[in-house]
Amino acid sequence: MNVKFKMPKLGHNMTARGIAREIMMTTVATTISIILTFGTAYQVEKWQKRKAGRETAMMVIHDIDDNVRQLREVAKDEEKGYDLIQYALEHIDELNDFPNDTIEAIYVYLSEGYGYEFNDSEEKIFHSSQDSWKNIDNAQVIGIFEEFFQERHQYQTQFNSELVYKKPISREEEYDFYLASPSNSVYDKLISLLSQKLKGKKTQLYLAYSISRQRTFISIANDWQRMSDQCKFAMGITDEELAAYIEKKNRTGRPIKEKELIDTWEEVASSEDAWESIEFKKDHTFTHLKGNKQSLAVFKGQIEHVLNMKGTWAVVGDSLIREYAKGSYYTLDTTHITYEEALADSVRNLIARFKEKLSRYNESNKDTSTMGRRANAAFIDRSGNKIEMSKTKVNEDGKEEKYSSYMVRKRK
Repeated sequence: MNVKFKMPKLGHNMTARGIAREIMMTTVATTISIILTFGTAYQVEKWQKRKAGRETAMMVIHDIDDNVRQLREVAKDEEKGYDLIQYALEHIDELNDFPNDTIEAIYVYLSEGYGYEFNDSEEKIFHSSQDSWKNIDNAQVIGIFEEFFQERHQYQTQFNSELVYKKPISREEEYDFYLASPSNSVYDKLISLLSQKLKGKKTQLYLAYSISRQRTFISIANDWQRMSDQCKFAMGITDEELAAYIEKKNRTGRPIKEKELIDTWEEVASSEDAWESIEFKKDHTFTHLKGNKQSLAVFKGQIEHVLNMKGTWAVVGDSLIREYAKGSYYTLDTTHITYEEALADSVRNLIARFKEKLSRYNESNKDTSTMGRRANAAFIDRSGNKIEMSKTKVNEDGKEEKYSSYMVRKRK
């Protein structure tokens, strides 16, 4: 800040009293200038630190809330798994008639997997700088954060070490079963494995403590929820402010413009065997392709079937609107396979069945739209070659969850 002040006029005709007055005014003006300059800088710095402190606090609070959500989901999964195993035990002789997804769900509930693990990335950020503590400037909140971090480590150790959390099918047993399977896949003889394990004492012990595990998960979630609410209250952080912070944190790009969208984009999760692309055209039409390649023992190479979908698009605000037209259809490409003459009839019959199945789909979808209307918040990154498309879904528990997918510009 620049402050203009009057310079002293020390002429020959000035009296001693006048000179003293001019010097005093100059001193006062200089002092005011210093106060305004350094005072404003101090206030700006203080505001920036306060803002940084609130953002750090919201980062950790969001971390706590996320862990609360995870524990509540684990408790519900535990409850569902318990009910599923009880049903399987009551129908142990009918496992061969169970749907594949049910058999897989039983296996997931009983197998050890990779254990319990909380994401501690936000904790590492918080501890990476002493400024995190200074900027928050609230001893009560910092104490709660440290208590939460400590408890989280303790519970992670507890979940992975105490016997009541030990799954009936260990990683070692799963590994041995893989080795004993003809194609080195545990799914080859999954029914026989589950029939054996469901009757075992380990499963009975695990089931006996199911209710206890559920109560533990819910109790911890409730405690951590109170910690989160206490921190929000102490910092004066509203739910709306936290939601805005999360939205800003998750958004790394800017809303996409129509002219930037015109091109062919590929799904980031695409692979050589399963790919997806969308071509957005200048006339506001698009072509959406989803391809899958399949290999079978009776031939070499791969057959590929591609779902073709068309429609119109528009960018409205920060949203990409897609209206899918009726009549999506599959095409089948068998030109990249070879086979022995002795297997010719088998391959031809197989291809015929594929074509018949796809033909039935094409016929049934002539008058319907496969995906209907799709609206996604669409953001493009700094490079201009990657798009994030997100939407909010309601899960089976009635809660909203954000889902994002990513597409990159197809290389020429």
